[in-house]
Amino acid sequence: MLNNVVFEIRGKEYSIINSEKNNIIFIDYQKDKKAGDEIIFPRVLNIGEKFGKPYLDGAFVIGKVLKHRMRKKIIIFKYKAKKRFTKKQGFRPRYTEVQVLSIKES
Repeated sequence: MLNNVVFEIRGKEYSIINSEKNNIIFIDYQKDKKAGDEIIFPRVLNIGEKFGKPYLDGAFVIGKVLKHRMRKKIIIFKYKAKKRFTKKQGFRPRYTEVQVLSIKES
């Protein structure tokens, strides 16, 4: 059993603390993947006590896309003092739910 796995997707790092099978992680929206597709993350930074420079050779994480969702609305409020200026915006960021199937290391 592996303790900790850290991998990178498009410049962001994600970690799996307890690397048992069927872990579900939430990553940035992957528009080119559909629900049920298999996805491979080849940029693994560390597995347990092994660290890469910057990535581990031959290590990768395999996952399955479960679904695409939207997070809660984020409110952006702009205000300028003494100018009677206020602006309220909001948006709902998308994310992809991925189930980790296996972690391979060489």
